Amino acid sequence: QVSGTIPFLPANGTIRIYIPVTSPNYGGSFSNYAEVQPDIYNNGEMNPSTNISINSVQILAPVLEKEFTPNQIATAQITTLVFTINNITGNPEQNNVTFTDNLPNGLTLVAPPEWDNANGATATFLGTMGDAFIGVQNLHIPAGVSSCTFYAYVTTSNAGEYVNNTTNFNNLYNIDVSNTYASVTVTENPDISLDLGIEKTVDTEAPKLGEQV
Repeated sequence: QVSGTIPFLPANGTIRIYIPVTSPNYGGSFSNYAEVQPDIYNNGEMNPSTNISINSVQILAPVLEKEFTPNQIATAQITTLVFTINNITGNPEQNNVTFTDNLPNGLTLVAPPEWDNANGATATFLGTMGDAFIGVQNLHIPAGVSSCTFYAYVTTSNAGEYVNNTTNFNNLYNIDVSNTYASVTVTENPDISLDLGIEKTVDTEAPKLGEQV
């Protein structure tokens, strides 16, 4: 935030302020608001609508889309969370694309993420069974590649509406998640026998040395 006081401005005068800034390391649209307030005791105000100026800048980076397939399941069932990374116009080479998607509270991974259609892209995936996040590190997209897709299986034991959007992300680098959105509706499963179990038995509880059991 930058603020200041202009002690004197002549009639029809103009003041320009230059503020160098550095773009973030992830993509998206960023807006800047500037507002000027007159001295109400010494100056009138002809047109207050001109007191605010808004400028926007678009930081170009690969854009992330995602969806749950299917987007309606019952508790203990599995849905596939599909991630598609779309390259920017011209499909240049992209390096070090990184992000962490923190799943909505209650959703967990069934298995580690896997490629669906890499199109020559490479990456390190993070997250395994029981984790509540999906991570991507050092994703590389070769020049000329427009998109790549990977997926992860997720599940939950709690019914409800689960929304996964831009607020779920952190550790962003060279990726635009500003419009990323997916949701899944989970209903209560009436089948109470879904929990798997395993038991072990031996045919001889007191074997002799070297005896097969």
